[in-house]
Amino acid sequence: MNLPCSVIADLLPLYAENLAGAESRALVEEHLNGCPACRARLEELKTPAAVPAADPAPLKQVRRAVRRKRRIAVLLAVLLSLAAAVGVFGALSTPEYLPQARAVRLETREDGLVTIEFLPGVTSYELTREKLPDSGGISYSLSAYSTALARLTGSGTPQEIVLNPQQERLERVYYCEMTGSDDVLLYGDADGGRITLPRLSLSFYALAAFAAVTAGVVLTLVFHKNARLRGWLIDLTLLPACWLAAQLCICGVSLTSYTLTRDFVLAALLAALLYAACVVLHRAVLGKKH
Repeated sequence: MNLPCSVIADLLPLYAENLAGAESRALVEEHLNGCPACRARLEELKTPAAVPAADPAPLKQVRRAVRRKRRIAVLLAVLLSLAAAVGVFGALSTPEYLPQARAVRLETREDGLVTIEFLPGVTSYELTREKLPDSGGISYSLSAYSTALARLTGSGTPQEIVLNPQQERLERVYYCEMTGSDDVLLYGDADGGRITLPRLSLSFYALAAFAAVTAGVVLTLVFHKNARLRGWLIDLTLLPACWLAAQLCICGVSLTSYTLTRDFVLAALLAALLYAACVVLHRAVLGKKH
């Protein structure tokens, strides 16, 4: 009995999967012997359906996003590690100025040489030489200090120094205790007294940075609806804010400094590292929003 193609079409899926009974298989095979169309249909059923290729674009986007996050994380880690290193170095290398009684002893030898002996606890010193225009003699300003870094590394006391090795005419030697009090006269006649005062430049920088931060915050609030301008204003405001943070880390709450060059260089380096980290983080946040 030769069944119509419509009936065979219902049996073909079972036949292709070997699920049809013996009688049904005999009927299907009898029909297939004389029907090319049903044989072609059977071949289609036996051929595995091709799986459509997945679109690689979303996967590439995910990979790019992961790589970008990794680069940002590594860059932030490097910048913050360097900033921490600068901050720690600044704290450990801060001079701790010593009073004259605990720092130095001056001696005048029989041959006319004037020497400075450093006492235990001194790890470094600052010596400024000045030629007096009136008399042609030499005047010295001396200070001695210790640092936590020197104590950690085991630095010893400096060697004795000679102030007039060529028998120069030595007028006066002052010891500066860096406390705002009168300098101690170690050698020579007093010329009315002298006080070594701290430098005030960093206080002006701090005030200018504070004013810039305030102006930046106000402008950001005024133009908060303009996303692009707001982003630029935030970047600009971060610069003086990072300077204030760096100066606080290096100099503490004091706005004056006896070591202006050192404090300025360290604060500028720390501020640059902090600013770079803040800008990278700000850009990463903006990238997430968009």
